[in-house]
Amino acid sequence: MPSKGALSLLFSLALGCGSAGAGSVRAVTPGSGAMQTVTPGDGESCEQMPCDADHAGATCAADQQTCVCGVVSSCTGVDMGDDGRPPRYAWRCGYNEGVVRDDGCPGRMPAQGSACDDSTRRCSYGHCCIETMACEDGTWSSTGPAECPP
Repeated sequence: MPSKGALSLLFSLALGCGSAGAGSVRAVTPGSGAMQTVTPGDGESCEQMPCDADHAGATCAADQQTCVCGVVSSCTGVDMGDDGRPPRYAWRCGYNEGVVRDDGCPGRMPAQGSACDDSTRRCSYGHCCIETMACEDGTWSSTGPAECPP
């Protein structure tokens, strides 16, 4: 069973609030994978594991990220309607607590007002709507409202 922190991360990923990938993953009626945990082999990532209707709701934890399998939707929020094609599934991943990204930014978006130590660091978070946080005078602050596609 995933930890409380992992469940919180998975919930935010399912709502499209995570920190990696394109598009968003919307909540779906789980398939047989709802309580399934997928573990990649050595040298594999979660994105290489099966993600389809049978795996909807499955979780995957590897290295520094936790992922959930779900249906990909448009970032615009526009209802594309049922065009008769089957839904496309993908892994949506986010960084685990305490992970630092390759660019030196915290893997998860820091809380407004939380402490930081690099007064020149600016970090962006999100998939569809992007929010930028800046480290100023020892605290993280948002640089403005999130930027979303039309």
